[in-house]
Amino acid sequence: MVSNFIWIALLQFVGFGLGKITKANMHWYSSLHKSLASPSPKVFPIAWTLLYIMIALAGSFFWKRRHEPAIRPLLKMYSIQLLLNWIWTPIFFEWKLIGLAFFLILSMISINLLIIIRAKKEYFFVTSMMTPYTIWLIFAGYLNFIIWKIN
Repeated sequence: MVSNFIWIALLQFVGFGLGKITKANMHWYSSLHKSLASPSPKVFPIAWTLLYIMIALAGSFFWKRRHEPAIRPLLKMYSIQLLLNWIWTPIFFEWKLIGLAFFLILSMISINLLIIIRAKKEYFFVTSMMTPYTIWLIFAGYLNFIIWKIN
């Protein structure tokens, strides 16, 4: 239980910091042409708060079982996708490398799909935490792609 709280607090803290980068670049983001499916900017902090809770719970699950041989590759993949998640925001918003950001999202989607597929039979909890995140990444990837192509 304490581990869950620590993971949630850590990811929310990182998310808050990434939100500051996003907020500092909202004028630029607002000037971009976007998909008609783009949600209101108010949706993103709510969605990411909920997603980071689920991502944190999956991370806590992996960490508690890190000594199990079957968990080790999942924890490595999880760690890689989390690092990619954290570097996406400065790449997109701060450095405005929209194309590179799109390929990062594709990488995150691929890794998360591997995690879901590998965890599906034995670790339903992980699958249930990572699936909404992966669906959101697919949507975010679509939004990123449209911004890249029409700007």
